[in-house]
Amino acid sequence: MALPLHSIYVHLPFCRTLCPFCAFSVLRDREEKSFYLDLLEREWWLLQDSVALDFSSLGSVYLGGGTPSTLNLHHLERLFRLLPPLGAPVQVSMELNPEDVSLGYALGLKELGVNRVSLGVQSLDPRSLQTLGRGHPVRHSLQAIENLQSAGFTDLNLDLIFGFLGQTAAELERDLEGFLALKPRHISAYALSVEPGSKIARLPVWSRWVETEEQRIRDFYLYLIEALAGAGYRQYEVSNFALPGFESRQNLSNWNRESYLGLGLSAHGLLGDFRYANHRSLRHYKEDLNQGRNPWSLSETLTVTQVREERWMLELRRPEGVRLADFFPDPALAVQSFAPAFQNGWIRLDGERLCLTVQGFLLADELTAYLLTRQTGKGFI
Repeated sequence: MALPLHSIYVHLPFCRTLCPFCAFSVLRDREEKSFYLDLLEREWWLLQDSVALDFSSLGSVYLGGGTPSTLNLHHLERLFRLLPPLGAPVQVSMELNPEDVSLGYALGLKELGVNRVSLGVQSLDPRSLQTLGRGHPVRHSLQAIENLQSAGFTDLNLDLIFGFLGQTAAELERDLEGFLALKPRHISAYALSVEPGSKIARLPVWSRWVETEEQRIRDFYLYLIEALAGAGYRQYEVSNFALPGFESRQNLSNWNRESYLGLGLSAHGLLGDFRYANHRSLRHYKEDLNQGRNPWSLSETLTVTQVREERWMLELRRPEGVRLADFFPDPALAVQSFAPAFQNGWIRLDGERLCLTVQGFLLADELTAYLLTRQTGKGFI
């Protein structure tokens, strides 16, 4: 019996320059893109041979990176020919850098079937862009948005980064005012973190900033939640805010733990209870594919307990939280064990559901793990 597939993620790892805060698997733009597409095609057919898939439930295709917009329209046309037919119900998203979005490129994307774009604006303040090591001036972001709108794109996400070295509350407020004036349907707001392997991880001044200014960064986040809600944006996950009906289907599919394919360097996939992760190394990725093997650095079939724990971690990150009866034979006993988190104002009850508060979202990763450990071996279904 074929497995219903809900989304496809394709990793396109090419970047002209490496952002100092990025720790993703990326390749310099000079790498041969046609060769990489050859590898993607091999991986696609190997996966088709490995598992029977039903594409009738497909709701999202997401091209991420890296910088997918470094691929020209001919490369992208080849990639779309590889994928199953994409009808109107499928949300086809692509990440873009502002400097890549000419009107001709935007029109070409529209013709290929892309109907949602995520633009890496990051900030509308020149000093902030310089601090973040971003190569585009503000005018490129504004021109890119104008070109996308002229090409007929209405479903637009803007990426916003906050909490970086030296940022003030006034600068963040001006940034958000500028973003809202552009009227995007979706805003992703990410607190800058110092990731191992990134350039800034080798600069102690950045780590000291994140550690010493933790409260300031939390205040920034709380401000964003309140201001975006006031502008009509619903927070549907820790970092994502959308006008009603414009949520990212890829995000929703991931948080709902639906089956998805991950294609490309360092991509992850989930097929029922089977999870895999592709090699981060191009050499290992290529070697496996040339030998006719799936390019997995990790693969595992999850146990019933692992699946439930994963659902708990994912569902609790959403505003609607988790239904306690889905996880605990005695929800009342579970609630008692969570008393410290209630007392600290991190969680709340909404009928039969346990939800993170706004303060809880600040500690989402740590808190979901903490609540889980309170129940390990104590009745977690």
